[in-house]
Amino acid sequence: MNDDTLHEDAQRQLARELEAERARLAAAQRAARLGSWETDLATHEVSWSEETHRIFETDPATFRPTHPLFLERVHPLDRDAVNAAFLRSPELHAPCSIEHRISLPGGRVKFVEERWQVTYDEHGAPLRAFGTCHDVTERKLADDALRQSQALLRIAGRTAKLGGWMIQLPERTLTWSDEICAIHDLPPGYRPTLEEGLSYFPPEHREAVMRHLRACELEGVPYDLELQKLTATGRLIWVRSIGEAVRDGNGTIVGMQGSFQDISEKKRLEAQFFRAQRMESIGTLAGGIAHDLNNVLAPIMMAVEFLKRQVHDPDGVEVLDTLETSAQRAADLVKQVLSFARGVEGKRVRIDAATVLRDLETMVRDTFPKHIAFALNVGAEPWPVLGDSTQLHQVFTNLSVNARDAMVKPGLLSITVENVALSGTLTALHSDARPGNWLKVSVTDTGTGIASDVQERIFEPFFTTKEFGRGTGLGLSTTLAIVRSHGGFICVDSELGRGTRFDVYLPAAIGAEEGESFDPHTRGLSRLPRGNGELVLVVDDEAAIRSVARRTLERFGYKVMLANDGADAMRVFTANHFDIDAVITDMAMPVMDGTSLIRALREVDPQVLVIGSSGFAPEVASTGAGAHFIHKPYTAQSLLEALRDVFAQTRR
Repeated sequence: MNDDTLHEDAQRQLARELEAERARLAAAQRAARLGSWETDLATHEVSWSEETHRIFETDPATFRPTHPLFLERVHPLDRDAVNAAFLRSPELHAPCSIEHRISLPGGRVKFVEERWQVTYDEHGAPLRAFGTCHDVTERKLADDALRQSQALLRIAGRTAKLGGWMIQLPERTLTWSDEICAIHDLPPGYRPTLEEGLSYFPPEHREAVMRHLRACELEGVPYDLELQKLTATGRLIWVRSIGEAVRDGNGTIVGMQGSFQDISEKKRLEAQFFRAQRMESIGTLAGGIAHDLNNVLAPIMMAVEFLKRQVHDPDGVEVLDTLETSAQRAADLVKQVLSFARGVEGKRVRIDAATVLRDLETMVRDTFPKHIAFALNVGAEPWPVLGDSTQLHQVFTNLSVNARDAMVKPGLLSITVENVALSGTLTALHSDARPGNWLKVSVTDTGTGIASDVQERIFEPFFTTKEFGRGTGLGLSTTLAIVRSHGGFICVDSELGRGTRFDVYLPAAIGAEEGESFDPHTRGLSRLPRGNGELVLVVDDEAAIRSVARRTLERFGYKVMLANDGADAMRVFTANHFDIDAVITDMAMPVMDGTSLIRALREVDPQVLVIGSSGFAPEVASTGAGAHFIHKPYTAQSLLEALRDVFAQTRR
């Protein structure tokens, strides 16, 4: 084999190796999505690798790249910047790079990163530019998606008041997200020490947090706590704190991470819900107690009237007067409890609240201590409301008296009346509010204020902060019951040492007509009416009420039969219904209640005359007794008047 043959074999071997190397380079470029290119700066001739053609989606067999053709494929918005960077690069004598978009058929876009280096001759003149073209579309889209996700997380964090934290071990450095900084009333990017971060917990919670952090750091025990925290401005908030351990590949704890969420609003709503439940339970209990007390008071009040007509000794009359006064005070107290427990009824007419308040103004100026100044501010043309003027007068009198008692030092009691149109903000915060037109009456004092822990209980019956003997604790509970019965609600704003404001909201009666209601207590007679031998069936599960009612009715000309519950009444009525002229029945009885009894009585005799009686607020429609109803504890007069009215109605 001669030298020429050996040389040719060597060249072929070298060509095969070069081809193999080129193939490996092309494969590597495809895998990395990294193409290469070269530009002759003197002739501007351009050459692209196969991968560069693939990135630009051009055919190496037909497309001959030039710098102008390259620029045509650069996105129009990036074209000037790319060309300027390339033309300036020979002057830099340093590696260059730029990221830009390229436009593809169908409006598609890719993102590429160009990196290149200019070479020079021995005189420093630029010769060629060698560079790479990297398809970074997937990375760019992933980065954009990550940024969008982070932006959404930031928005969600601000909305939910939720942020993240991290503690690195063993350095014990603490990092807070911007949202945690905001929760603490601190600027974004604030970096507290771990000791400073713990100092924002009140002392009673700090030890618990430190104990859970130590357990998490040493044993990896996660925790989930709800506790109070102070902000940098001194606000006391509720937060939910979650923490867990961070481990390396070997399972070693290298840090802790978790979150803080401001749950103050959640806690406030929970407290409002539990308070409403507690008030409802107290109302149910108070209603039951009041009903039993009415049953106790009814025979006492009737017996007093009965005895006063038989006793003529002055000392005896005085004792009976004292007994009657005490029983009436007890009945009034029970009525206040029932006003809280079951609501209040009354005549509903169009009322000018300003007129009611001007009447109150006279009372306040005449009777309140002179160290208390009074101001009544009525806006232009306040809207009317539908209601009972006496009850509303009681509402504002109660609030004014409370304000007076809170101002032991010179102060100002002011009442402001204004029209307001409520939107979703307040209605979302108060369950009784709804969008629409309301009359707002604000009663404000400069007194001692109400502690935050006490504010939750001020509307509970029998709860009072006044000294013993100065209040029953029913003023605000009755006030709330009256306002609710008028379709309104009350908001309280108070702070110790800075006074209190009660905002009473009543629905405006714009265009409403006068309401009407039956009030059986507005009539008065100079003498008690008598019967004419009518037979009356008295049904009550209280023996004392049955006994006194029988004696009273018999003394005033009636004949009486008795039954101790609904079932007993049906037995008596079925045997004597042709002789019985009227039935007086309690509405709340065992075995068969009053409503069921009335229904059964009318199955036997549709024309039977029935008078319902109850210690609860009268809801005539639910009793089935028509308009004939008397409150417990009733007096002899109210009992006799009710019978007089029911017989008079049938004779017309």
